[in-house]
Amino acid sequence: MHSQLQQLDRREPSGPGRLRPVAPGIWATPDEPLGGPANTCGFLLQRAAGNVFVYSCAAIADFFDHIAELGGVTTVVLNHRDEATEWVSDLAERFDAVVHTHVAEVEPCTRRGVRSIEPLTDPETALGDDLLAIHTPGHTPGVVSYLWSNQADRQRYLFTGDTLTNFTIDRMPAVLGFHPYDGNLDDLKRSLTDLRERDSDVLLPGLANGTINAYSWTTPARHEFFDDALAQLSDG
Repeated sequence: MHSQLQQLDRREPSGPGRLRPVAPGIWATPDEPLGGPANTCGFLLQRAAGNVFVYSCAAIADFFDHIAELGGVTTVVLNHRDEATEWVSDLAERFDAVVHTHVAEVEPCTRRGVRSIEPLTDPETALGDDLLAIHTPGHTPGVVSYLWSNQADRQRYLFTGDTLTNFTIDRMPAVLGFHPYDGNLDDLKRSLTDLRERDSDVLLPGLANGTINAYSWTTPARHEFFDDALAQLSDG
């Protein structure tokens, strides 16, 4: 990944149909191949206000029993349209959960199979007192990052989806090539500048070139990380 990021110890699931423990109160689906070296995964967050599932997973039905053991799901949150499939709705309907994404992503998400969405319309939206949805366009016009204050370990976890991955962080201009649109370079610069100042302890991307991991950073390291990313965009 990047020299300013420290990989958290990776633990594997205890058996078939079980999610992988990432940190206290955080569980991940297995790495899901997307073709070539690319992998993705989804994360379950256990919280008193109701569990949240972040991103998506094609094989999510295989984990319904374990998800039920962990308290089910009340909310599914998407980073952007590339995660939108009928499996998102399968999860939401199994646990009677609401699906959120930005209003700019609703139409493409619906076309890709998500059957019901409650759109996010503001620059930031509190989803309870511990989870903040932040509009961070750049990869697509409606990208939403999520910042979760985990009461189990007092750490703050940042979910950026495809914006910050080991595909893109050392060549940030590449993120603009997947869904180019007018203004996406300026949008991405503003979004990275915003996330630079958000107090977070751990980064959890939704995409990786190879194994998907969680990464910790200190505040100075986070600032240096984003400064480097912004410099790449200015140079590129």
